[in-house]
Amino acid sequence: MTPRHYQRSAVDALYQYWRNGGTKNSLIVIPTGAGKSLTINMLAREVVEDYQGRVLVLSHVQEILKQDHDDMLAYWPGAPVGIYSSGLDRKDVHAKILYAGVQSIYSKVHTLNPPPEIVIIDEAHMVSRNKGSMYSKALETLRLMYPDMRCVGLTATPYRLDSGWLHKDYGDQKAFFSEIVYTAEIQDLIDQGYLCRLTTKAGSVTIDTSSIGVQGGEYKAGDLERQAMSGDTTAKAVADMVERGKDRKSWIVFACGVDHAKQIADKLERHGIPSGIVIGDTEKDERESLISSHKSGELRCLVNVNVLTVGYNNRGIDLIGFMRPTLSTQLYVQALGRGMRTYPGKLDCLVLDYSGNCIRHGPIDAVNPDKKKRDVDGTAPAKECKECGAIVHAALRYCPYCGAEFPVSIVKVDTKAANVPLLKADIVPERREIYKTTIQVWSKAGKKESVRINYLCTDGQVFSEWIFPNADSDRQAWFFARWCEKAGIVRPYPASAQEFVHNVGLDASAVWTMPDGDYTRVVKHEWREVDVVPF
Repeated sequence: MTPRHYQRSAVDALYQYWRNGGTKNSLIVIPTGAGKSLTINMLAREVVEDYQGRVLVLSHVQEILKQDHDDMLAYWPGAPVGIYSSGLDRKDVHAKILYAGVQSIYSKVHTLNPPPEIVIIDEAHMVSRNKGSMYSKALETLRLMYPDMRCVGLTATPYRLDSGWLHKDYGDQKAFFSEIVYTAEIQDLIDQGYLCRLTTKAGSVTIDTSSIGVQGGEYKAGDLERQAMSGDTTAKAVADMVERGKDRKSWIVFACGVDHAKQIADKLERHGIPSGIVIGDTEKDERESLISSHKSGELRCLVNVNVLTVGYNNRGIDLIGFMRPTLSTQLYVQALGRGMRTYPGKLDCLVLDYSGNCIRHGPIDAVNPDKKKRDVDGTAPAKECKECGAIVHAALRYCPYCGAEFPVSIVKVDTKAANVPLLKADIVPERREIYKTTIQVWSKAGKKESVRINYLCTDGQVFSEWIFPNADSDRQAWFFARWCEKAGIVRPYPASAQEFVHNVGLDASAVWTMPDGDYTRVVKHEWREVDVVPF
């Protein structure tokens, strides 16, 4: 089992953070299906082999602990590993690398002797800001025992519904983690063949959430389930799923509640789709049997309620049925991640959205979970073109498909299952005609000077981008060189912002833009020939 390049880079970035004096809790972000477990185990092995240290791996789910433990033995046969979990009936307190359930060990960490030098938290998005949480109590005790202890969390979703980004402070709410030291980008891993592409198709029915109340930032569970089960919503959705998924081999469906899951499974069975149900109360042996049957293909579909969003690794899943609306960005991304693992013969994973989640949250690699900016009423980051019916990003002024202009006051869309982009790369950039280009030196307190380029559009809008001739990082330097090459600027490139502004002539006839989080980014240029060197 050989680590991939981005797993190696993630661990190296963490080492660099520590070498630079970083002592706070840090984060590594690796998408679901991209090998978070191997990254954890690579770090743990190196700490033990190279530094003779001790490692504690914490998680809230016993299946994840067991999986990490077993994966380590496959990666490092004979590894000095153990498990501390009441649910797994093991308490290997002396193991050099200890995989522990936080519920079992948080009040017992004082018994770890010697204490661990490194603590790794798997599924770090489960850590709350509450200083009285199990994770906080465990780390507080461990730092009293060993003040130089280091902690790193790994997750595919570095945010929470109740508190936004894991590494950001919000007023009096202080973050548990300090910063993200490495992120493996979803699109890069898809392009490199490490992850599977998601595709979505329009459905025939959508669960109506307009009358559902919100509590704690999420739809009220009871009201949501009753609405989902009302009328013929489930029957229509299941019939649509059976028709569209006829060529798909392994399905997973997310339901609103236990009764809803039973209703879905029953209707699937009536259509001849062998199905099982996994809920929180499903007995351990029965759950393992259902999961085994699903992975083997004996069961074509598993319907679940808040169980299989994390820790379920069935690489063959090629259809996701979203029948549970959610305001949680974390739940949305984790659920979609179930279909992103690669598998022989699997070209993509079809997402059938009967919940409005894909419009509600947008592309999986461009979500915005910021607590201050989330709309708990389910306002969609998308809108519908009244001319051609396309569903597009809410920031666009013109429809990229038919060219129709949207009114200045954006019309909110009634959420419908639709062909919406699930990745930023699937968003079509918008072409904008430019009548004037200006270049200026841009300075900001405490930062190096940069170059700001402004594009004045014929429709009155202005878009800007910044480039950095005297870059602070290798990434900025690479981006600057690539930008200059595409603009036709001849080497040697300007070494400062002042030199760039005084010696480079640029005049764009058009630019292409696309939404990127809270901003609009210029992604492509069309340049005119210029003779005048601007000042």
